[in-house]
Amino acid sequence: MSIWVVKCSNNRKDGTGWHWTNYFEGADANEPFLFGSDNDYDWIKHRGSIKRIRDEIARGDLVVCYQTNRREILGLTRLHSGGKHGESGLFNVFNLEPASQAFVFNTPIQVVEDLYDHGIYPDCFGKGTMGTLYEVTAKEFAEMVDAIQQKLPEQQRALKAWLARNGW
Repeated sequence: MSIWVVKCSNNRKDGTGWHWTNYFEGADANEPFLFGSDNDYDWIKHRGSIKRIRDEIARGDLVVCYQTNRREILGLTRLHSGGKHGESGLFNVFNLEPASQAFVFNTPIQVVEDLYDHGIYPDCFGKGTMGTLYEVTAKEFAEMVDAIQQKLPEQQRALKAWLARNGW
């Protein structure tokens, strides 16, 4: 099982955007969610992300749900599928597990304050990273989970149980 951070922006330069609440709150909570396409418009265009979607992601992989605008992690989910062809013919869409199976944080995890200020610097959040999809190492993910549990002690037990149910 791999771990991926999926980055979203709801304030892109071209006037488009997407926010993780579209998945957590707006999706059919019991159906897999098609990510990367909106009304026949494929919005994952970064070559590196397309290559990872085509060659590397797999059903069951963990996903860190990251919103770039505020540099915050909003929750965790899993992939329901590997990469798929979007309307453009490129491998730039995939399905997430139904939103009812995701783990949403009560309070967003701030990358700068909650990770960087505690000495945790996952490569996926570093300068110069472009695109939508980045792999997270097991060590980086374990460090993130430790920081999340410290920030959200009221969700610690539920998070441990969710991670255990999902193979971590």
